[in-house]
Amino acid sequence: MSKYLKIVIYPQDFGMNESCETLFHKISKRLDNWEYFTGIWDNYSVRTNIASNKPDFGGEGLVSSDAIIKSLAKSEIKNKRYFSSSMFLPCWTLIGNELKKKDQAVELTLSLWDPDFANASKMYQPTCAEICIGPVNDHFMIFDEMTSEPDETHSIFAKVLKNNLEIIRQLILLFINSTEPLSLKAFMNTGWEIPFNSHVTYFANPESAIKDLEIINDLWLGNYEIEESVPPLKIYQPKKHAWFYNTLRPEEQRREIWEEYSELLPMLKYITPNIVEQAWGVTQSVEDGWFDIQRIHKGALVFSSKYFLNTFVSQMYLDILEIASHLEKENKHLL
Repeated sequence: MSKYLKIVIYPQDFGMNESCETLFHKISKRLDNWEYFTGIWDNYSVRTNIASNKPDFGGEGLVSSDAIIKSLAKSEIKNKRYFSSSMFLPCWTLIGNELKKKDQAVELTLSLWDPDFANASKMYQPTCAEICIGPVNDHFMIFDEMTSEPDETHSIFAKVLKNNLEIIRQLILLFINSTEPLSLKAFMNTGWEIPFNSHVTYFANPESAIKDLEIINDLWLGNYEIEESVPPLKIYQPKKHAWFYNTLRPEEQRREIWEEYSELLPMLKYITPNIVEQAWGVTQSVEDGWFDIQRIHKGALVFSSKYFLNTFVSQMYLDILEIASHLEKENKHLL
């Protein structure tokens, strides 16, 4: 199965969210100055009905960011738009035993939409943009038979991974800096877009981490319907819930996730922004497989590990809950 990475952007205030035209201008301005972007898009389209095979307008063939911006400005359609455009990313690969950069190796599709677009509001949290990259199996992920990270016999491939994942890291920072979102999450097409299935998560502030935990709790209790005939996450059913706990995890790990969240989610009511800050401040050893946490203003950008497309940020939420549990036990002891 080909694996694709989807970077999802959640705006600060959906009611005041910017138009897709403004978002594209901000993103493309930074992309045009990025070393891995040629400045040329493969095509673009604008739809007011995402189900339609025919766009309302667009362009085929190679086109610059400026040309797309001018086209959007000239169009009489100014709202309820779904914008999509594609480009190609280079990536590093092995040719023999040599590390080589291959141009136009992986497709990137940027999708943006106006706040009033029909599908703009996700079931539990509004979004304003998605970036799909792939396939990522061969050059961005550890071999399936590797359980943690490449051993010495795969040292050259480790360099491939390091270089290619650096491209993804730069892209994520570019999208954060250009859109200033409440949150950004990177998911694979191996499971549902639940916060604990993210491989990389940006939190604008501690409150956005608490919001994620509230979403997890609502899905747990059944306050949001997952799918027809699928029970709430608290009622674990291995076959029905495999997709929701992510098929990239073995069944044993999916059950462990269920057990850990079942135990700790009741601590949600005790979580404060200070507790989130404590979790972000814990010293982590990236080389030992732990989080890579970068502080950005009042928030944090959390990569789940050095080889982050093979791991998840789920433990970060559990760490927050565990600190809240520990502090609550201390408070009870003092009473």
